[in-house]
Amino acid sequence: MANGSPLEMEPRGVSKLVAFEPAQINHYFAKSRAEYIVKRQRGNANRNNADPTKFTRYTEEMFTAHDLNDQIDDTILWVANSLREALATLG
Repeated sequence: MANGSPLEMEPRGVSKLVAFEPAQINHYFAKSRAEYIVKRQRGNANRNNADPTKFTRYTEEMFTAHDLNDQIDDTILWVANSLREALATLG
């Protein structure tokens, strides 16, 4: 892991232990409908362009099922002040 400790993976690329130091990357399924449309046009990255299932994964129903905005995740806020400070030095 980024902090130097070994990473033990479970099935499907999941780890029981998560370390947020020295960095945290938040990944979201879809941020907006417009960005989801672009994602859908790119197709499934696990399929080549000749695969007939390349563009079948990202459906309107999938977007609707994930576009709930029903949970607040503020775990990234621990870096907010240091990020503001770093950005202020750039300006």
